[in-house]
Amino acid sequence: MIKITEIKTTITSLLKKTENIDVFFTNVSKTDSSVEENQIYKYFHVSLIPISTALFGKYLRDRALFVDVAYINDKADSNTFYDWMEAMDQNFLPYVQIGKRSITIENSSFKIVDNVGHYTFTLKFRDVIDYKEQGVLAEDLNINFVKED
Repeated sequence: MIKITEIKTTITSLLKKTENIDVFFTNVSKTDSSVEENQIYKYFHVSLIPISTALFGKYLRDRALFVDVAYINDKADSNTFYDWMEAMDQNFLPYVQIGKRSITIENSSFKIVDNVGHYTFTLKFRDVIDYKEQGVLAEDLNINFVKED
């Protein structure tokens, strides 16, 4: 079974290959500090949004996660974002390796909104459920019917 922490670790390592800056999966306030040198001007923010989980038999499930990687760089221009998009394509396509599994990314998209680059894709995969039997199942059941007069 692929855990969310494994997906985060893989995405972080691939992002570090594109540019070695901080990667966050939670909200970041880059103006928390009044000290100029403690403020963050360049980082990645990743949103992992579960889309669906569907059972497929007793031990399998189909999962889909939408991934939005935001590239925040206060000193970037359009060319910087386009270069970043090409680096993302090179590192994430055609598949990502999560643990021993290779998951194909069928398509990705890129846009710039309010001077923030967004690279999005969907991870779709079939996963094995960690299923454990609960209790002992009945093997044989004998039933005797008695006819009342």
